Amino acid sequence: MPGAFTPHDLIRGVRDASRVSLGLSAREAEVMDLIATGRSNGEIARQLFLSEKTIKNHVNRIYAKLGVSSRATAIALWRGMMSVMPAKD
Repeated sequence: MPGAFTPHDLIRGVRDASRVSLGLSAREAEVMDLIATGRSNGEIARQLFLSEKTIKNHVNRIYAKLGVSSRATAIALWRGMMSVMPAKD
């Protein structure tokens, strides 16, 4: 059927749009997805074959881009539970 898409296509499209609108890189979005599932920095580092310091750097950049200061707020924003993004300078 022309123009048909799968649920996976829809989810990927929404995730890509969210990533772009929030200003995250593809890697930052990948890290944020893992953060949102409750993984620790160490677990994320092992899964992505990166150092924990690299993950910590990604997390700090994510927080700065999202304008948040906590993991819980970043997760809430990422999951769309917050209706208004914090103002950016």
